[in-house]
Amino acid sequence: MNKPKQKGTWLETAVVDHAQSRGFKATRTAQYGNQDRGDVHLWTPDGSLVVIECKNTPGKLDLPAALRQLAVEKENAGALLGFAVIKRKGVGAIGRQYAVTELDDALDLCGPVAWTPEEPF
Repeated sequence: MNKPKQKGTWLETAVVDHAQSRGFKATRTAQYGNQDRGDVHLWTPDGSLVVIECKNTPGKLDLPAALRQLAVEKENAGALLGFAVIKRKGVGAIGRQYAVTELDDALDLCGPVAWTPEEPF
């Protein structure tokens, strides 16, 4: 296995292990070529599928490309939710890596809130 592949595999495995240690059902996915469905699949407590795209290229941070790839992989997997985990340069703790998504996906991950702007906090 080449070095970039090893780095990617390490990050995917670390994300799965960390998610599982936090009580989530998570697994690495099989490779599907041009029908890629993400690197990790995680299920929320209500059973929703979350696609995770992992990038272990801290010296070449390309958020637009990662989010474009994530959008395709979410569609291929039939998932509405997803985010990219991007390795931070010089940071080894897996829980401190970047998790990046678009605002609407972040709000969807938070779930609906039973509050309207007319109501006081």
